[in-house]
Amino acid sequence: MSFARTRGRAGFLLPAYGGLFLLLLAVLLLFLAVALFIVRQELQQHCLSDVRASLESYLQNRSLAVAMAGAGESGLYGLHFVRLTAENEQHFYTDSTAVAVDFRGLVNLDPQLSAVWVSLATPSDAEGYWTVYARKIGDDLWVQAGKEHDYLGTLYRRIREAIMAMALAGVVVAAAATLFCRRRSTRVLRQAEKLLKQGLDEHETAVPEARNPELDRILALFASLRSHNRQLVKEMQENLDNVAHDLRTPLTRLRSVAEYGLRHESNEKKAEALSDCLEESQRLLSMLTIMMSVVEAESGAMRLDIAPVNLHESIADVGGLYEYVAEDKKITIDMEIDEHLYVSADHTRIRQVWANLIDNAIKYGKEGGWIRIRSRGEQQYTVVSVADNGMGISAGEIERIWERLFRGDRSRSEQGLGLGLNYARAVIEAHGGRISVTSELGEGSVFEVWLPLVQAEGQTDVLRLKSQSSGE
Repeated sequence: MSFARTRGRAGFLLPAYGGLFLLLLAVLLLFLAVALFIVRQELQQHCLSDVRASLESYLQNRSLAVAMAGAGESGLYGLHFVRLTAENEQHFYTDSTAVAVDFRGLVNLDPQLSAVWVSLATPSDAEGYWTVYARKIGDDLWVQAGKEHDYLGTLYRRIREAIMAMALAGVVVAAAATLFCRRRSTRVLRQAEKLLKQGLDEHETAVPEARNPELDRILALFASLRSHNRQLVKEMQENLDNVAHDLRTPLTRLRSVAEYGLRHESNEKKAEALSDCLEESQRLLSMLTIMMSVVEAESGAMRLDIAPVNLHESIADVGGLYEYVAEDKKITIDMEIDEHLYVSADHTRIRQVWANLIDNAIKYGKEGGWIRIRSRGEQQYTVVSVADNGMGISAGEIERIWERLFRGDRSRSEQGLGLGLNYARAVIEAHGGRISVTSELGEGSVFEVWLPLVQAEGQTDVLRLKSQSSGE
């Protein structure tokens, strides 16, 4: 993995970082807008409450008659003007010298208006911070008071400018945070690239630790994947070596038979050569088929049609096929299997296992010997043992009999491919079971097959169906 490729992958994440930037910016701007809105509302509410309270105080302490007569202009209780409107008559009062009241703008003001931060200037679109409050007294008299809160307006402008500056700063902060996240993620990728390069070194046996929990998990997954791949490559190489070694002899023999047939003009010789070629090609085909089945079982790709299988019927059917072969060597097959015992298995595959074990027991048994097939229960498993008193297996070969294409020295005199036990173990393990062997040279061997029992509900259903079929 090159750095350019790492950067390319980081560039692929740019849209995600752009989204992060926009999200951060939107959250910040929304927060500032809400804060500015709350500040404005609070200031305006304060201004309106101030004018309303001052007007109430003014009206409570000034009689209406005095006010209409024009007396008592002083003492407006902090108000900058008071306006009385009755039909076509208006009266304006002010005692403020610090604030210049624009009466031209005030004349055009609606006498019933209550508003915050309005402009009395002409033109009226200029920004102003006058707060006016109107109240009806009697049938046709309106009193309107106003006060300019310029200091609060100035405060609001400063707050607004500060929030705008914060918004601009927020853009920079959001951009910086986004760039920081991007650089941090890219740094992790660069660290991973460096460490993975170290791990890919053919002399390295383990990926170095990064002292970073997240990166360590990634490297651990990579180490597991690399170990799995190496194991697969190793098995593939071993399989290829074994296949090449084992196919060389039959292919050479096949070619020799074909050449022998070509050298003779006799049709009888040619027919004999073709027959031998057919036999050798069938042997090769069988070998490849079994090897493919073993590979499927070991890789977990073997398709199994799991169903309740009656153990007694399955073994008895296979034993019947080998009855005449056993009679030729005067070997007795003694089977004691519970007739009501069921296992969860693929019917065809498990028959092949029994066939392999019985065939080996006959093939490597001694003349006049015996084969004993028994069953017993072990917790959630059913154990089937196949014992014989044949030639046995030496201590040096007993661990290698499960290897693909392995044949012991004493077994080479018998016809075979060296794949039977390897295939049997693969099938049994694919069923969730196991197979083992104990043997003594010259005394015989005992193979034990452990298979999971059928579930109780399934077993009951199968027995019920069997009883119904027997009753019919």
